[in-house]
Amino acid sequence: MISLAQWKVTPGAGFGFFQPVLTAVVQADGVPETLPAWQQEALATLCHRLDIDALPPIPADAVFDAGRWVAAISHGLQRNARLAVFQSARLAIPTPAATGLRPGGALIAPYANHRATIDSLQYAASVVSSILQARNAGDAETAIQRAVADAEPLRMQLGASGDAGVNTYRILAAAAKARIPCLHLVGGTYLVGQGHRSRWLLSTFTDRTSRIGSQIAGNKAATSTLLAANGLPVARHLHASSVIEAVKAAETLGYPVVVKPLDRENGVGVHAGLTTAEQVERLAAEALVHSNALLVERFQAGRDYRLTVMGGETIKMIERVPGSVVGNGRDDISALVAQAGRDDAAKRRSRERRRERLALDGEALELLALANLDAGSVLADGERIVLRRRSNVSTGGTTRLVERLHPDNRRLAEDAARALRLDVAGVDLILPDIERSWRETGGIICEVNSQPQLGEQDTPGLYQLFLTRLLGGNGRIPATLVISSYPDAGRDPESVRRFGPDAGTAIVYGGTLTVAGAIHATFGDNLFSAVRAALMSERVHALVVLASPQRLLQSGLPLDLFDNVQVYSIAADNASEPAEEEARRLYRMLRPHAPGRWEFHGDGRFGRALASHVQMDANTGRAGAP
Repeated sequence: MISLAQWKVTPGAGFGFFQPVLTAVVQADGVPETLPAWQQEALATLCHRLDIDALPPIPADAVFDAGRWVAAISHGLQRNARLAVFQSARLAIPTPAATGLRPGGALIAPYANHRATIDSLQYAASVVSSILQARNAGDAETAIQRAVADAEPLRMQLGASGDAGVNTYRILAAAAKARIPCLHLVGGTYLVGQGHRSRWLLSTFTDRTSRIGSQIAGNKAATSTLLAANGLPVARHLHASSVIEAVKAAETLGYPVVVKPLDRENGVGVHAGLTTAEQVERLAAEALVHSNALLVERFQAGRDYRLTVMGGETIKMIERVPGSVVGNGRDDISALVAQAGRDDAAKRRSRERRRERLALDGEALELLALANLDAGSVLADGERIVLRRRSNVSTGGTTRLVERLHPDNRRLAEDAARALRLDVAGVDLILPDIERSWRETGGIICEVNSQPQLGEQDTPGLYQLFLTRLLGGNGRIPATLVISSYPDAGRDPESVRRFGPDAGTAIVYGGTLTVAGAIHATFGDNLFSAVRAALMSERVHALVVLASPQRLLQSGLPLDLFDNVQVYSIAADNASEPAEEEARRLYRMLRPHAPGRWEFHGDGRFGRALASHVQMDANTGRAGAP
């Protein structure tokens, strides 16, 4: 019913998409203009079973838009796989009433991995078609079950392509929302910003994060030693490299104790509140699976707080609660755990981390046994039972945003980050009450994480704040696009002076990059590689890109946003310049990415055609006007 063919992958942006785009021809037979209620319900059910929650509306009095459903399913699958695609595809599928049988349409889609985007779109077109072809609700249910089964190998394939960690994906999503430019460098490292305003990020590691400080933070014993040397409160602790040594350390410190791997983060292998030698022996053996050395600490009673510090200032405070369930007087504990896993936030976190967070595993069953309970026990209404010894979100914990804290506790976290000379840090405090000073109530610095997850559930704008503080704004440099069919346009000294300061202006033409008038690098005829090199250079304060209209039409835009556009078109070149239809298409591609000033030089037909579109938008007040 809906098929996609004649794919074209371009390296550049365009048509309102700030990432590289691909296009395809859409063919459709028998796509209905309206849907009965059972088919509408079937589409919604399919998306629900695929864990896709951003659904297009189906207005009762409007024409059904099959393209929006194909785009939503494709985008949802890529998002769940943490593929960094932040805009949905656009599909135009004309209805048979408008154009007869097998009408043709067009698809434009942004991509991070073009193969993954094509595969997800092909799958989405297929499953939407299968539901539209169903004759009744029973047929639709069969189609849904088949679609869900077919999705599993695709999920695995997309998951292998989507290698961004949770932090990185959220950073890229925040950058996309704020139109902060990002460029993948190597591995998990990204360039945010452009030229001299750019920074490097590896998750929340920055190019100015102290390597020594992060190495110390990765070793819990070294962290405690350094913090204590700075006069900051830490737990009494001893080293252990075997189960026997761990038991001896616990007996020396006195129970209860905490056993943790010396060099792991995110709560891996951490066991708190151990009260017997048997527990220490068993759980130390488990912790040694993750590390060759352990830290055994005297247990500090209190509540678990995470303070995120950036640039010496606390930007977020949360309380972390260990994974638990709350009774309702009816359901047993196993049912409560299952219900917790069906919560939307829990499903999202499990999907992000690609594993279940809260389950009735050995740890949970042991804690239940200590409370004289089991999986079949029914808790009283409002009664809470803890199923985890640590409070990390990755193991099923929950968080609560802290609005108020004592100034001493804020300074404690900030002093800990300074002691390790970290520009970004997650400082874990154990305190009875964060609104009272640790000097009065007691408390300790539990850990310092040099690569903290910022979290977004309670503070949805925090990643954007992180980026704007890092960059001092959006990180962009002035960018000019010069469009001309003849190669030397805009390269004369007078034009260059108009574009930006000579010392920091980069000019790209073909695959050549010049900075301050001298050739910096050449990349054959690869315009995109030359622009990429300019964006990575801290010498560059302004960028000028020279390109022919033919190159732009073939490859897309090498930058997602230009401040102004210069068009050179002379009548003598009319025979070699694009026709009016190509000028219209180039303008459609470029207009959303060039909202600033347009200037025209010469009297060629291409320039006149392009200028007419600019003037038309100026008359209607749309973007791209001069």
